[in-house]
Amino acid sequence: MQLTPENLKDLAHSYLALAQGMLDWRTLNPLTSQEDRNQFNSEFSQVMQMADSFEHAALVAAILDVESSVADLQSATQQAQHALTVINDITKVMAIAGAAVGLGAAILNPTPGSVVAGLNGLVQAIKTATAPAAAAPGAAPAAPGGNTGP
Repeated sequence: MQLTPENLKDLAHSYLALAQGMLDWRTLNPLTSQEDRNQFNSEFSQVMQMADSFEHAALVAAILDVESSVADLQSATQQAQHALTVINDITKVMAIAGAAVGLGAAILNPTPGSVVAGLNGLVQAIKTATAPAAAAPGAAPAAPGGNTGP
């Protein structure tokens, strides 16, 4: 079974919830024997270690996703650079810049899915910024060949 970084992060959260459930149970059910306390503490520690292991595996998987996507990241930044040469709307420039900053932050501090989301945000900002402007409602379509009049 191949687990995604998001799956691993979800498992880490599930194990943390399990550990919290163990603590809640322990609060309601005092353990009287030292043997029971030792066993409980040992099992609790193992559940916490497993949660940490899932968290670590999620981060490693996210980093591997980043490494395998370096070409995609480079391509997106090159597309952003090109987009800036063909647009003249400040809001579109700021959208691309903001998306690029978000992607950079995700790369420097990766969490499962953050790099993919950052890359998708930059790609979407580029597409939006470079999309042809929609014709005004009711406007006549341009004549073939770009001619607009006699």
